[in-house]
Amino acid sequence: WVETLARTRRYMAMNLFIGASVMPSIANSTLNQLVLSTPDDDDALPGWNWERRKFYSELKKKLSQDEEDGEGNDVTAIAWVKYGSRIISYLIEETGDEFEESDVLAASDTILHMIRNISAIQESENVTGSILNEVPAEMNLVDVQTIIDEASASGDSKLKLESYFDVLFSEFPELELNFTYDKLLVYKKPYFALIAEYLENLDDTDINLFIWWNVVYTLASHTNEDLKLTKENFIRKIIGDFPTETRSSVCMQTVYSLMSQALGFFISQKVEETRINKVHSMIHDIRQAFISYISKLSWMDGKTKTASIDKLNNFNVFVGTPEWMKNRTEFEELYVNVTLAEDDHFHNIVNLLDAIMVATLESLRITNDHSTSEFDPLDINAYYDPSSNSITVPYGILQFPFYNLGIEALNYGAIGTVLGHEMTHGFDNTGRKFDKYGNVHPWWSNSSVAKYTNRTTCFESEYSDFALPHVNTSIVKIDGKLTLGENLADDGGLKFALNAYQSHVNTHGHEPKLPGLQSFTHDQLFFLSFANLWCSEYSVSALLQALEDEHSPDFVRVLVVLQNSPEFSEAFSCPKGSYMNPHHKCKLWTR
Repeated sequence: WVETLARTRRYMAMNLFIGASVMPSIANSTLNQLVLSTPDDDDALPGWNWERRKFYSELKKKLSQDEEDGEGNDVTAIAWVKYGSRIISYLIEETGDEFEESDVLAASDTILHMIRNISAIQESENVTGSILNEVPAEMNLVDVQTIIDEASASGDSKLKLESYFDVLFSEFPELELNFTYDKLLVYKKPYFALIAEYLENLDDTDINLFIWWNVVYTLASHTNEDLKLTKENFIRKIIGDFPTETRSSVCMQTVYSLMSQALGFFISQKVEETRINKVHSMIHDIRQAFISYISKLSWMDGKTKTASIDKLNNFNVFVGTPEWMKNRTEFEELYVNVTLAEDDHFHNIVNLLDAIMVATLESLRITNDHSTSEFDPLDINAYYDPSSNSITVPYGILQFPFYNLGIEALNYGAIGTVLGHEMTHGFDNTGRKFDKYGNVHPWWSNSSVAKYTNRTTCFESEYSDFALPHVNTSIVKIDGKLTLGENLADDGGLKFALNAYQSHVNTHGHEPKLPGLQSFTHDQLFFLSFANLWCSEYSVSALLQALEDEHSPDFVRVLVVLQNSPEFSEAFSCPKGSYMNPHHKCKLWTR
């Protein structure tokens, strides 16, 4: 089954039991390394938009726990076994084979138990949490295998990593995989002992059943209408409301998921260069504001200040679309080996997945050039990559409500705080461990690290103690440790964007008042624009799900950041000791 596991990764882009990929080395970010992590939860095949991914997260949670009705029946298990049996029976009927209904029911029940047990492992105390907040361990494959073997009662686990990677890379002998030389980057080390211990107690037949079931479950929505509707009806049975998307919407999502570079190429021919140039200018202003704050810090020693400013000055900035995407010849080379047919949707998807995995695996021996970047220009996001010390701002986010809001007070309050947020990620609790080249080593002094940690502990406690509304009579809490990096980025992003806007006013003069909003100062409009960006409403289930994310709920992101902002209290004349101007404020980038 290890070979089957590797093939599902190679040809279906699916991670089961273990997550395997390629990413830049933490010691030398110009090189790439193999990565081991927990498996991700996303469907490998496309066609499900972001809203649907939220439903799948809720579905997984429902499947991982008992939910009894008034008569003590496990309604989730009943619905699952009915659905699983229907799909398994359907597949067997297609082959013309005969089967016993009891065997089908038993197989469906086995799959459910495995889903629940593996979910429990992934949610265990030493495993849960985003890998975004973790610097991976660099290990030899032999050492990782030792962890796995020692967790097995026999001392010789069935989960053989070398066999897995041999199959995964079997078509690429030119990469010369060498586990004497090649080290792995390992996230969530405790997970591998736990999953190995669990798998050791299962029959190989059940493990193979689980692997193939996941393949079928993923493919179901991309085969025929009967299987698609059966799957959707099952999900509605478990979690209630579940939207049905039109075929055109699913097709659009499919193209976007698997051919985003093709859509990006189209967009790259239509971009407004003046918009891109303006964002570059904003990034420059925000960077100068950040440098100004660092220069005035009393808790950071001179050597660390100099290195931090040097890191800021060496940020690689990518805005709009990748430069190579403007070259038609380079673009066409992306799909030269991909076979697509108008009348074969399923194989089109498989062929595109194959191309994606080929590119992923072949990147193992590619030298990274931090002066260029691969990104999706349609992405409505911005992000910081510590391995390349880069900020990427796709063209997709340079639209309303993030940008083009009429006056700079609103633009700096919206996209400006987002840019400052991403810039601050270079110095959050994880990003600060990476130097200006994207390599991990202790480039901060011990005293600066200690003082930084002391100050960030304030944020961790503040968010953990934030009063959330009761949910189903239970008190729910934000995980201040899980969300620390994002909370620090929110705090810095607002501070640096405001300072940059005020510098912009000093250089270019005051802006005109907005009609109908003449009573607001421009600083007040800046804060209103920031708050408006995260305006949202949560259902109970959405709030509970949001608490599992590395971001705090949107309304908390606004309230706590503004409570910590003396500039906000001054702009709105908040009385000292009031809710929005508490006496105690957490401070990181001020004296």
